[in-house]
Amino acid sequence: MTNKNSIFRVIMALVAVCILIPIILMTAWAFTSRWQWPDLLGESLSLRGFEEVFINNVQGFRILVSSVFISMEAAFFATVIGYMSAQAFVMYDFPFKKWLHFGSMLPIIIPSSVFAMGIHVYFIKWGINDSIIGVLIGHVLYCLPYTVNILGDSREALGNRYEQQAMMLGCDGVTAFFHITLPLMLPSVISAFSMAYIISFSQYFITMLLGGGVVKTYAVLVFPLISAGDRTIAGAYTLVFLLSSMMIFILFEGVIKFIVKKIVGTET
Repeated sequence: MTNKNSIFRVIMALVAVCILIPIILMTAWAFTSRWQWPDLLGESLSLRGFEEVFINNVQGFRILVSSVFISMEAAFFATVIGYMSAQAFVMYDFPFKKWLHFGSMLPIIIPSSVFAMGIHVYFIKWGINDSIIGVLIGHVLYCLPYTVNILGDSREALGNRYEQQAMMLGCDGVTAFFHITLPLMLPSVISAFSMAYIISFSQYFITMLLGGGVVKTYAVLVFPLISAGDRTIAGAYTLVFLLSSMMIFILFEGVIKFIVKKIVGTET
């Protein structure tokens, strides 16, 4: 057991290093005016990248706020629909259940370009292309496989015994869900929402195709700047990207725990 724990800790330490090193380098680039080979450190500190983000690019902050709201809406709908789908797949038997479950995974099985071009044809027919509604629907569809899988595994592990016992004692289904199921599923709900949010927030190709350049998100703004080769500006934009995502995760976790605490009346 000790050897297994040691191996696990080593693996987790390596994973942490692989994640932290790029973030540290990106942060260093965001505050560096010039960093040439073979210099170990940058020549001087500079806020040029953040001036570009918050001062020179007037639309940058507005696009960031708009992207946060679009991604939060996509994550919310993907989490709600994902939970209902997971509930159906786990708790009920119906015709073509396995095929429907397999179909819910198609957005991540096929390439994102194929998926986006396929639904883009229908969006043009329905008249919702080049609109926020079209982009939002595309993001929700692309996030659903992740939320269905995350919530499905947790729902299967939880089962329905607690709900049945509550209803046998006279509790209705809605009350049982908010007082029993939701508090127990809270970690999975937060994980599903966080996964859906970051997928939506970082989505570039689907947004470009379905939005037609009319709907601009932060990813659409950042990716061309990153490919332009200016690492100072790219580092600043990417750092803002990461910090805004972390703030949303912390905010959502606090809000959902507060709501559950108010509903249940006890600490969760």
